[in-house]
Order: sequence, then C-alpha cells, then structure tokens
Amino acid sequence: KKHGAIATIFEIEGEIDVKLGSRFFVYPDNTTHTDIQEQNLKKAITDDTISAKNTRQSTVNKYQSSLGSVDVFIEVITPPLSLIIFGAGRDVLPVAKLAKAIGWQVTVVDCRAQEKTYQRFAFADKIILTRRDIISQQISVEENDVAVVMTHNYFDDYNIIKFLLPTKISYLGVMGSKNRIAKIIEDLNPTKTQLEKLYSPIGLDIGADTPAEIANSIISEIQAVSSKRNASFLKYRSQPLHQKYDVQQKQVITPKQRLKVED
Repeated sequence: KKHGAIATIFEIEGEIDVKLGSRFFVYPDNTTHTDIQEQNLKKAITDDTISAKNTRQSTVNKYQSSLGSVDVFIEVITPPLSLIIFGAGRDVLPVAKLAKAIGWQVTVVDCRAQEKTYQRFAFADKIILTRRDIISQQISVEENDVAVVMTHNYFDDYNIIKFLLPTKISYLGVMGSKNRIAKIIEDLNPTKTQLEKLYSPIGLDIGADTPAEIANSIISEIQAVSSKRNASFLKYRSQPLHQKYDVQQKQVITPKQRLKVED
C-alpha cells in the first residue's frame, strides 16, 4: 500500500531532444525507470517526481532551456484507501456502501459475530466475525489504513480503541457521545500523537441527520484528513487546488511554475 509517481511529457516547444508522451516512473520501492534521455531534463524531472511522491501532491511543471520548453504532468499514484469499520448495524451499511462506491477497500468487523453480516455486507472486500478480546489476533492494521468505530457498545469501543491507538493507523473515527468517548480517553490515557488521530464526535458539521447524510459526513471527514485538507468551502480557497511543497526551498510551488533546466 505504498505510493508511486509517474511524470508524463504532454507538450513540447522548441528543439529539446525528447518525445511527446515520454515518461519517468518512481516505484513504491523508490526504484526508477524512464525513456527520457536528455540528461538535464531527466535530472530535473527526477527530482520533482521523487518530491511529488514524498509529498503525495500531483503537479504540473514547465521546464525551460535555451532549446525550448517541456510541460510535464507529475501524477502521484496512490493505493485505494483501506477503511476498516467496526460494527455491523444498520447505520454502518450506508457508510460501507459509500466508501465502496468511491473505490475504497472496505473491511467490516462484527464483534457480535453474527452470520447474517455476511449477507448484509456481501459487497464488502472483507468481513471479519470476531470478539473484542481477540481483535488484535485477527486484524492487521497498516500505516495508511483508516478506521471507523460504530459498535454502540462501550466495552467493544474501549477494546477496539485500545487496540488501534498504538498502531500506525492514520485516522480513527468513533461514533458516540462526548461523555462516553471522554471516559474511554480518560481510562486509556493516550499520548498527544495518538489523540491527534482520534476523531469523535465523528464526521463533518454539515447538518447531517439521516443515516445516508451521516455516512456522507463521515466519509467526507476521512477524505479531508487523508488528503490533508481542512474541508472548507472551495470558493474561499485562495491557493490552487493542486500544488506541491518544495522541501529544499520550503515553499509551495504552484502549477505551471517555470523551472529552469540548466544547459
């Protein structure tokens, strides 16, 4: 579940020795491959493609030299988000369906171990019937996984949250009252880093009321957190939607910024 990146040349002006459609690949293990032969251009694209992979921000760049210019689209290739939902009640169904509809990998974990869960969530990628005391033995959590806890049972929630907080999970949303979650947090005494990935009450404040609306609120919050966005109105966004961060220069680089390719 690691990221890669592909740089594709989509426009050429002048006499630069490169073909339209040429590509530069950075694989998840950081090995590379390209059919671009022009050394200065290759080096510039290499640096920016690796940077895009590391910052997980796709970008469009223009590279210039005395011979002309080249426009390149650098696309970050990300694996499908993996959502683990703890709970199998009726309110879980719209969350799982919406996540699946947008291409996420969906795992449903039923701590009540009911056989009918297989039929109710037949569309899910994986279904796990378990008990709260053996969750850690049956579930493997990876760094880019996200989880939603919707068991509506205090002891299930406690054990699940206790299991998930120390993992490298990037998002942990818990459905429940503030008082109940506050009691669990008090009992578990998580670190600041662990607490930062815990979201409860769950979802964005969009006036959601029905199960479908609440599911939309939850999925939208996960998307915002995973994309490192603040979920504000786009009409008030002053920066471009697609940008990257230059680690060396410590500044944001916007699309179409002109980058010099040294002769």
